[in-house]
Amino acid sequence: MPDFAHIRTEIRSYLSNLDEVLNRTRAGKTRYPLAPDLFSSMKARRDWLAIIDSHLPVWENRYEAMTDASRVIFEQIESDLIGGQFESAAELIATVPIRRRLADFGAFSAAAEAISRVRSESRQGLFNGKPRESVVNSIAHWFDQKAVRRTPADVFETCLSDAILPNSWSVHLPAVFYWIAHQAEHNLLDFLPVEPDEELCNTRLISSLADTARARGRELTSLLGYDKTVPVEVGLLETEKQKKTESNTGADFILIVYIMFENGKGCTFAALVQGKMETGEYVTNVFRKKTATFGTNDQIRALTAPNRNGYYCVYPIDSELRPIVVAPANDFLSQVLANNPDTDDVSRLRESQCGVKTDSAGVDLATFLGKVLFQRKHRFATIGKAVGTLGEPIKELGPKAADTASILAKRLVLVEVGGRVPEKHMREIRALGYKRREPPALTPAFGGPTR
Repeated sequence: MPDFAHIRTEIRSYLSNLDEVLNRTRAGKTRYPLAPDLFSSMKARRDWLAIIDSHLPVWENRYEAMTDASRVIFEQIESDLIGGQFESAAELIATVPIRRRLADFGAFSAAAEAISRVRSESRQGLFNGKPRESVVNSIAHWFDQKAVRRTPADVFETCLSDAILPNSWSVHLPAVFYWIAHQAEHNLLDFLPVEPDEELCNTRLISSLADTARARGRELTSLLGYDKTVPVEVGLLETEKQKKTESNTGADFILIVYIMFENGKGCTFAALVQGKMETGEYVTNVFRKKTATFGTNDQIRALTAPNRNGYYCVYPIDSELRPIVVAPANDFLSQVLANNPDTDDVSRLRESQCGVKTDSAGVDLATFLGKVLFQRKHRFATIGKAVGTLGEPIKELGPKAADTASILAKRLVLVEVGGRVPEKHMREIRALGYKRREPPALTPAFGGPTR
């Protein structure tokens, strides 16, 4: 076990010495005042050590119960301190989630099973007893389940049973987001607007995810052994810097998930999402009227451009019978082209030629947020890199079709799981004009009548 008393004594001794030198310089009581750059450097060291000193008691109190991965992180913190790498040590001790060892994950499984039971009792969406076979098969793919000689309801139930067990996940934290998404969809379905309204559905989806993460997120992570201070939050950032952004990217919003693992590695996953209303039973239409700048059907062309890997989030007309379905835009494009073999140019197609089946490759919201989003193709080094790649100009749409100097989408939904986004990454977002906004509350009175 580390000698925490010795570490604390050394840190405070160093802090005391730095404070004395800095205060003398501030008061002009030294014959040899520090040069401005040296003063700034010493003040930064002092601030980093103060951060370490404030967080050290938490790590000391929890050390005996920590997982091996958390102990390895503290070994790195101690090594950085010995080597004078105070900035690195401060970042690790303040941002890496502490995780304690658990004999089993029975409490998490019980909480997840309770969410599943509430959904089953609602008889809505995929929980109506007769889930759509094609959608269930797509979900089963992400859970490595075979659908041979079993009913869709049985297959879906097996997927849920797997999802309840943390050890069935290669990484545990996405399981938290999976169950948050299930609860959020359950909460949302009763608040979908009476009349089809994509913008209102998008707003209510974001609000439901934010409300559910706030209400259940830390509870679920704590049942996996994480400290209750570990954040699980869904935030909304908006910009007024550029008004007409959807045509550039084809998206209503960009979804960014920043996840900090107990080994100290922070990862960013991102995807473009476009809301779309059903036009019938598991069908919608991706037609978009001609615009002066980008022509006809610019939305699907933008969502399927190289490096985009965009998705349509399709809201059901009847939530008693169908779930929210999230489907790859590339699947919808393939359907449109297959239905119109005489052309490979979607900009020439009329509305009557742009109908698609949403269940062809679509999954439910929970599988998208807990499984699909965490593919390697959606992983980026930083949030800025995600924005830059997804917002890269689209050659066929011309030079105005979004770039890193403009805006990716007006709305940015930021999910933080396990840790906060580093400040240097947030600066990249603020530079694009994004500012945090509180998602509207999910209430019947918000935005008109509901179902």
